[in-house]
Amino acid sequence: MKSLLDFLKLPAHILGALALASGFLLIVSDGVIQTLRMGAFMSQYGFWVGVVFLVSVAILLVLPIKSLGGFVCRLLKEYVEKKKYVKLLNGLEENEVELINRFLKEPTNTLELSMNNGIVSSLYRQNVIDLTGFYQVAPVMCSTATYFLLPWVRNLIKEEKQLQKIFCIENHGRS
Repeated sequence: MKSLLDFLKLPAHILGALALASGFLLIVSDGVIQTLRMGAFMSQYGFWVGVVFLVSVAILLVLPIKSLGGFVCRLLKEYVEKKKYVKLLNGLEENEVELINRFLKEPTNTLELSMNNGIVSSLYRQNVIDLTGFYQVAPVMCSTATYFLLPWVRNLIKEEKQLQKIFCIENHGRS
């Protein structure tokens, strides 16, 4: 059983070589087999050569299908996440939009804001803004903190025309 598992774990280039070699032995005529002096070998192990060929080819066919499936899954996940974030940004209250506009106008993408502000707390919980480094360690020591706009927000606003209208991106001079 262990040797079968070892066979299944072989790298693709080894499986390709096994598929070619075993396929060659299965397809060529008996005359070529006799010339290669493999007649006795094929008589005794011909069935296993066929099994090696079929399993190797099957695994080699599954590898690109698996890669394609992973690629499609990643694209689908990105699409679903983007739609979720667009919906989130479209559903923000007017005062939350105004605060994000303030972030967009700042060259550093940061603002010093009160930690007790409900708008700030709401955007923080929704992962639209985040605390800068120092305040992540000791937020209870200060009543204000420096927050920054997460990059996905700016990038999504750049990409989506409907969000550009909501956030008045054309008025900022930066995109």
